[in-house]
Amino acid sequence: MRIPAVLVLASTVLLAGCERNRYTEGNRADVTPGQGAKSDIKVDLGGSIRSSVRIEDSLARLENGFLVVETHVRNTTGRNIPCEWRTGFQDKEGFDLPVTSNPWTPVVINSNETVPLHKTAPVTGGVTATFYIREAAPLRK
Repeated sequence: MRIPAVLVLASTVLLAGCERNRYTEGNRADVTPGQGAKSDIKVDLGGSIRSSVRIEDSLARLENGFLVVETHVRNTTGRNIPCEWRTGFQDKEGFDLPVTSNPWTPVVINSNETVPLHKTAPVTGGVTATFYIREAAPLRK
């Protein structure tokens, strides 16, 4: 079966728009989104969760001028971990992008499970993103 050259070229162009990099906690991952912008994705693990999870991959891309980021968090323990996360975006000068609300989003990462966390910048012009992840406080009785 022959694959037409047009399909090969089109798939190459589509794949070039989103580059995937390995990421280890504590280092910045340089990711080149489509449209030539440069983006850094940072993950800030707060408190006791640092010893319980591992960051596996981080991805960034531009969609209609909006920075879209994703990171994959793996639970390395034998217990379920209730977490909360949120994302901050910065422009090319390092200033925070304006947001109307940035609440902590709850998620439970089951034992030895990997979950993707993704967010789109609230306005165009974002080039840097930081994921903030912390273990959720226990429920009060």
